[in-house]
Amino acid sequence: MIKEEDLQKFLELYHIAVGSQDSENCAGLSELLCGEDFYGGELWWFATSLEIYCLFYDLPLKPVQVIKHISREMHSDRCIGFHDKAPWIQAVRSVLKRTEIQDEPSPNWRNLQVAMACARLNKKGYQFEFSSYGAKLKRKSNSELVLKIRSLVKLLGTRKVISNVLSEMRSCRRFHDEIWLFGNFVEQVWSNKEPTLPFGWLMGLAIKNPSNGNTLRRPNNVWTQIVQLSTDYAAHFNCERYSTYEYLQIDPFSVPDAVMRSLLWDTTFSVSQVPKIAVQNLINAVKYIIPRKDSPADLYGLLDEVADFVKVLNPEYMSVFKELDLKKRFPAITELCVSKKLQCTDLRSLPTDTVGWEMASPLFYAGDKQQMIAMPTSICCAALCPLVISKVRGAFKSNTRLIADIYERAVEQTTMKGVTRVERGTKYSVGKINYDLDVIGEAGGNVFISEVKSKVLTSKAKSMEMMKFYEDYGQAYIKMLGQLAGRELHLREGEVDSYLLEGSLSAGRVIKLAVSPTSFGPITSRTMTTGIVNALASMKLAATEEIDDHHSVVGDFNKELDKLYHNLKLVAPLREQKSDLQSYLHGVYWLDLGQLSYLLSRAPNVFEALRPLSATTFCTNDLWSEIAFAERTGLTKRCWSDLRVS
Repeated sequence: MIKEEDLQKFLELYHIAVGSQDSENCAGLSELLCGEDFYGGELWWFATSLEIYCLFYDLPLKPVQVIKHISREMHSDRCIGFHDKAPWIQAVRSVLKRTEIQDEPSPNWRNLQVAMACARLNKKGYQFEFSSYGAKLKRKSNSELVLKIRSLVKLLGTRKVISNVLSEMRSCRRFHDEIWLFGNFVEQVWSNKEPTLPFGWLMGLAIKNPSNGNTLRRPNNVWTQIVQLSTDYAAHFNCERYSTYEYLQIDPFSVPDAVMRSLLWDTTFSVSQVPKIAVQNLINAVKYIIPRKDSPADLYGLLDEVADFVKVLNPEYMSVFKELDLKKRFPAITELCVSKKLQCTDLRSLPTDTVGWEMASPLFYAGDKQQMIAMPTSICCAALCPLVISKVRGAFKSNTRLIADIYERAVEQTTMKGVTRVERGTKYSVGKINYDLDVIGEAGGNVFISEVKSKVLTSKAKSMEMMKFYEDYGQAYIKMLGQLAGRELHLREGEVDSYLLEGSLSAGRVIKLAVSPTSFGPITSRTMTTGIVNALASMKLAATEEIDDHHSVVGDFNKELDKLYHNLKLVAPLREQKSDLQSYLHGVYWLDLGQLSYLLSRAPNVFEALRPLSATTFCTNDLWSEIAFAERTGLTKRCWSDLRVS
């Protein structure tokens, strides 16, 4: 694999190649650079880091052109490392002779924005170091910058910072139908986009550092400093999209990088959300699975409190409550929330400072011990659902199946709307092997099948522990997709014994739903899931460090991939004698319970709910943003009602 120090090594080799006399060598790049150190495709992101370095130091971009040319030509071939100087020097000379790279290239807009953000911070005294994997603030400068932003946030005050962030989002139309739009999008196809304010991180930083703020003569100046510093700090992580077309197709060698940067975006710019209709859906499912006679005395009291609490929240603004009033009206919720301490002590890097703050509690202190605040409705509801599940799990520790039953019931009762019949927990067997379908439904000759997993993305995965992410991702989406493909095959072959079905089904009549309790972030978008599944079809992951746990995680992940592709080959349509995964995945949707609940609140049935989203994408990597743009452009008029979730 490419090493961190390889960027400087390549630049040294490039300058030697430019400054020395040419020697006659007719060998091609594949012959000169043949080796076992890394694939040529891995050089593409290396070229990105190199371009940012050149732009930061105002250097010519010819070296970037050279490395991109080599990456394209050697894409699927293994290359020798930069430690072997002679072949690389000759390869650089060979590429420089070619006419197509004689002119000085224009900089990539994304790389230019990252380099400019780094340069602005550098002018303020914050020092950077560059490696093959991009620009990074030096440890001391990183701590100093985060401390500076943190002190400014405390100076302005928790409530003021959050109000300003929400105001910024409203001003750029990032609010739609009681939902905030945290999508990683470019509003206009050819626009020169500027770096985005890290909405999620700033709100989390304000919550984890509760403060009433100081009385300031010019509070707007403090806010301006926060915006400038935090925006440049977020931009230097290079996880933001500046082009509509980024990640439409994911190169196999770019999968780890695409996954890492989508996680980085999620923890930096986004916040988990659940529409309030999903909270009521979950409450109804709990009451259905756990009748009052079998319930602990305080469970139904908490459920009623949660349903009542949602009604007093404001969808656009924070809600401020007196603690005494909360204890009188919502004693169970208040008791579960006031004991939580969310002080921010980790200043190692941006994502890990505040990860998961919005899921920790629906109520927070904001500097005044007599008052508590609640975030806008959709953000607050993201904490209420785990509160309910945590209570159920604590009351029924021995029943490991109970949580899965609750989520499956929630999906069943949501998808009942407008369908002819729906069934949960369908049991059947193929040969001597027993199977079950979590939820299956039918309407007008169309059938949907759903696999429901109670697996959530853990805080360790959100904190950029990539092995933990692959473990969670493999046990959630990869496993669900493999099961959906297998169940569809059984449906087509008439193996499923259900009162819904008469004989076998054709491929075009089955919609597949993979449902999780909460979203895994941008990685769940149809663009990214399709790109990643397509890319992983031609590669396997491998651990780069000799750690037993890493090898175990990667081994399990690859086993799930093998099962997935075995099933996909049996159900995906053929194109030019190859499995057309792109077409098959067009009928697969990975949703969380909140998204599914919202869609069914707007449409007559699950098929009409998904129709506006099936043929068009706005490349936002965020379902809520896709919904908003689809509605603003009129794509939902024929399929959805104008009634809102409120």
